Amino acid sequence: MPLPVSHAEVDHVDALTGRLAAVELKEEEEEEEEEEEEARNPRCFNPFAPYLEQGLPRFVEHLTREIIPERLSMILLLNPNPFDVLGYEQMVQQSPTLGWLEKTLEVLKLRLHDVIIMDTFSMVTDKLLESKRFAEDLSELVTDSFELTWTCRRYIQPQIVISCQCSSKARNEKWGSSGGLRAEELSSSEAGARQELVKMMDVDGHQMFVVQGVHPQYVMQHNQMMEAVLKKLFTKVLGPFGRWKERRLAERREAAQAEVILVKESVRDGMKSLMKQMQLFNQICRQEGRNGAELSETAKRVEEWRKQIEGWMDEMDD
Repeated sequence: MPLPVSHAEVDHVDALTGRLAAVELKEEEEEEEEEEEEARNPRCFNPFAPYLEQGLPRFVEHLTREIIPERLSMILLLNPNPFDVLGYEQMVQQSPTLGWLEKTLEVLKLRLHDVIIMDTFSMVTDKLLESKRFAEDLSELVTDSFELTWTCRRYIQPQIVISCQCSSKARNEKWGSSGGLRAEELSSSEAGARQELVKMMDVDGHQMFVVQGVHPQYVMQHNQMMEAVLKKLFTKVLGPFGRWKERRLAERREAAQAEVILVKESVRDGMKSLMKQMQLFNQICRQEGRNGAELSETAKRVEEWRKQIEGWMDEMDD
């Protein structure tokens, strides 16, 4: 049974550096050097330290308590849909899985291109599995496909993976022989999804949390009662990122508006300065006119420009 993380276990983490308060360095110089290094490299901060220390499966609520919303999770499906050869829009329209994900993410203020969606067995379609041509090499093909996915995950280094497939277990006839314990750990279950269980995995030195879910296709075809469970998981794990994205977009809009106002004032000041120069030029021309000189075409043109600029300034005030 997964154990909850108490607040007492979380409070002993320094919020600025992510180090345990109980850890004391023997030399004060070493401590100062470490703090300087952390100041230079903010990646030293690890909000998941309490969970890493325990190394036990956690509930989703424990995982998201200190989650950094900007660290977007990865959605892990099983294998490519039969429509992946189509263009993006057509593929989304034809694929029930991607269509379900698109609608679910939309509620969370996210879109498909905002998240990382990866297949456990890339490029191995159902059609390929059923092909007699590759029957003898199927096991090797599945294994190589899993290794490709594992390599991608090692480079991407997601903090959290929502596993929406339960087929990479050892006893599965199609996929079971692919990746051994690693594939087993990436597999989810309906029971685990209902309990909102979280596993911790080591991806070649990178700590990754696997949230157990179910495949959207399973929900639509076999067990619609699980749809609420899966949507709740998505809301808990991806919801913080959606809210962070909305705040970030709002901040960008405010910054853009502030910049427009600043540039507008700068342009206005430039126009005022130009109008003063034009007025001075016209005064000189009129003075010459009173002295008998004919008003030049240039003076007339400058006066027209001045009036036009004056009209633009009035429009800027609207």
